[in-house]
Amino acid sequence: MSTTSQNSASSRISALLDDNSFVEIGGSVTARNTDFNLQNKETPADGVLTGYGTIDGALVYVYSQDATVLGGSIGEMHAKKIVKLYSLAMKVGAPVIGLVDCAGLRLQEAPDALNGFGEMYLSQTMASGVVPQITAVFGSCGGGLAQDEVQIGAFTAKVYNAKAFWVGGTGTNSSNYITATARLTLDTKNSTFVSQQYQGMFVGTIGDSALSTNAPNGSDSLVASNMPVLSAFLRKTEVKLKLSFAEEKDFVAFKNGTPVKLTITINNTPGYLYLYWNGEQNGLVVTNAAPQA
Repeated sequence: MSTTSQNSASSRISALLDDNSFVEIGGSVTARNTDFNLQNKETPADGVLTGYGTIDGALVYVYSQDATVLGGSIGEMHAKKIVKLYSLAMKVGAPVIGLVDCAGLRLQEAPDALNGFGEMYLSQTMASGVVPQITAVFGSCGGGLAQDEVQIGAFTAKVYNAKAFWVGGTGTNSSNYITATARLTLDTKNSTFVSQQYQGMFVGTIGDSALSTNAPNGSDSLVASNMPVLSAFLRKTEVKLKLSFAEEKDFVAFKNGTPVKLTITINNTPGYLYLYWNGEQNGLVVTNAAPQA
């Protein structure tokens, strides 16, 4: 196997397959991206072992994510290895087994990683009904596997269409700010009516600094219900967000890779999402996976 030979990723493969049957594919692959100094990090096998072997003599293709490599996060080459595995498995009609231990999207490679997710999802869709697909989850299973939303009590909060703007200024007068749309969906099957002011519901921080919440207006309220008649109108609510950086240095830190932590609190229950700069004004990366230490 690759240089990650004695970690959990490889031991899981060894426990699953017949003795000495595993043949690794792409063991020499590493991360290609150099954004955020990624070239200075060790990425053996780009965080995923891929190959084939046998179970009771039957051929299977297997990938096992390595949480010791950037949290097992999925980057460009990581995704390409899994896509290649699916292609080989479909040619011979063999099952694909995924052993997941993953922090989700590799934020340093945001655009390429997102494209990789799309290629993976396409491969999985094309394989559906053609070969068996089996997944076992070990450790984390976050990011693009459950990417831009978080469960908060009876609600699912999804943040999308996030953008960054920069001109200057500080505090509530800052022209360095983030805008986004938050969709709050009431999921509970029990009849419920919720009314809560937006004041303090959305709080952004970067490091030890708090962002100013310019929108939504704190005097406005979230009103949600899944009661008959009302649910058609009130089960889902969308609200515009605007978060301003308190100081120029905070925005510089954001552009250099430090995420904005967005805390969403509903009925005294918090949920957390993280917004990352991806090198462009539009399309900030939003994930529920906490940054790796």
